[in-house]
Amino acid sequence: MAGESTVNPDLERYGREQYDSLRPRIHQMRSRALAVAIAPDGMLAREDERTDYSPISYQVRFQLQLAAEHLVALDHLIQGHGLPNYAGYVLIRAALETSATAYWLLQPNVSNRRVLHALRMAFWNQRDSAEFAAAAGHRGTAWDEERRAYLDLLRSKVKGLHQSSLDVPRLSHTDMLTAVGRKLKISQQPSTLLAWRLCSSLAHGNSAAAVMALQHRQINAGEANVHSATSSWALVSALVRTALATFDGALAQFEQRASTA
Repeated sequence: MAGESTVNPDLERYGREQYDSLRPRIHQMRSRALAVAIAPDGMLAREDERTDYSPISYQVRFQLQLAAEHLVALDHLIQGHGLPNYAGYVLIRAALETSATAYWLLQPNVSNRRVLHALRMAFWNQRDSAEFAAAAGHRGTAWDEERRAYLDLLRSKVKGLHQSSLDVPRLSHTDMLTAVGRKLKISQQPSTLLAWRLCSSLAHGNSAAAVMALQHRQINAGEANVHSATSSWALVSALVRTALATFDGALAQFEQRASTA
């Protein structure tokens, strides 16, 4: 015999309608990211030259395409199998992270600081790649060192970056999303940072977060109190809306930087 339920049918129906209204935006994300044109003589084109190992515009576009792919994958999962209990929050979290990374790369108002962000991101990625290879039993190569040296050479050529090392700890997602949240103001709730924290809690199996956030029913199972938890359309639609707003904010920044002379 089922016990008390926390499900609100009207709220869930509204959440499903809201999610369905967001689906066209989800499937337009990738084409919108690919459509951004870099003005040949513009500021971002010059920054691409100063980060030519891994140009900043490439990094930004790559992150935005990743955000699109994660939300499209979520929609394919939902349309094919229904709303998953927990796996969907992993995909929403990844979309928030990648959109925030794109915004973080472009966020500084000073061109040299954007260049530093892009060079550090490339350095961190190169360092991580070498560490992964070493963990798999592959020895480092001269090429690895040459790539790191070239990134440092690019840094040394930018006036004002001589004292700014690339070899610093990678910025955590918490710190990055906190920094982005101070600048990227979105009108709806939850905020980018709060949405990411909730998705991370659910993705990592935080049972207290699941009880707090998901819809659940108490089931009488002998002497034990058993709860059956399922995902919520109202919650998923709100989180996807925040992920889309974060993507839109990063894309608007990309378009503005790409067209600035």
